[in-house]
Amino acid sequence: GLVLEMPSVVAVDQRNPSRRVVAVGEEAREMLGRTPEHIRACRPIRGTAFDDYGLVQELLDHALRTALHGKIPHRPSITIALSHGTEEVARRAIQDSARAIGAREVVLIPKGVAAAVGSELPIQEPLGTLLVDIGGGSSEVVLMSLGGLIDHEVVPVGGEKIDEAIKAWVGSACGVSIGDRTAESIKLRVARTPNQTDPGIVVTGRDNQTGIPREVRIDSLNLASAILPTLVPIIDGLQAVLARTTPELSSDVADHGIVLTGGGALFPGVVPLLRDATGLPVVLGENPQLATIAGVLDLQQIPDQLHRLAWR
Repeated sequence: GLVLEMPSVVAVDQRNPSRRVVAVGEEAREMLGRTPEHIRACRPIRGTAFDDYGLVQELLDHALRTALHGKIPHRPSITIALSHGTEEVARRAIQDSARAIGAREVVLIPKGVAAAVGSELPIQEPLGTLLVDIGGGSSEVVLMSLGGLIDHEVVPVGGEKIDEAIKAWVGSACGVSIGDRTAESIKLRVARTPNQTDPGIVVTGRDNQTGIPREVRIDSLNLASAILPTLVPIIDGLQAVLARTTPELSSDVADHGIVLTGGGALFPGVVPLLRDATGLPVVLGENPQLATIAGVLDLQQIPDQLHRLAWR
């Protein structure tokens, strides 16, 4: 099962060439927007982009040591799920980073494929299965059948774009500026209470006129409806895959619908947004925010299938 879940954030001290790492994960995320000049807190992984492979290596090392309580097994085998849009040079660099921390074998699998496996979809059957995974930095549209990937699209829109849209909306509608962490906490709060009467979300930001901290109350429904247009590019990616699909697979998708996974799938209004745009049934996958990691865990138990679906 799930052993560790942590933000992909690293904080480094830039006062010397070695860039000493001062915090990783949740501790580093707490530093976002709060660091002195010599400390930089950043996300080295953003969708299909990897800004700093040295920091990616620090993330992997920290995650492995934390999950295993500091006792890393000798030359472990590691499986990593990456966006379909990750270029070959980046995939090789990720493998090198994992080997640098002692991995014997590093298997890379497309993220959308792992999410389909983790959602227990019938991808081995002669049946078209269509999945949309809304991740942090990007979203994936994946069509599978007979255990193989038929088609896919990568859309550079995900949870981080939602955070940016929340910051912009709060600044415009409420007249205050908020940071990344506050925007993310608002997003998570809205996702947790989509069908409940919400008295509003109270946050504190910097008044755009006076610069003084000010508390505001945000209406969740108004916020959600204002943010949904941010996800429209996902519809474009979905329609692109559907337009290339054979009549037989199209019939399967019409019968069985589209499955949504990823943390972004929990944002209110996403299901009806995609349903109305395509006219197809749209359902949330089982435990959508953990579908990818569940798929990785399942595939590790079936090495033949893992290597068949992995990048070569």
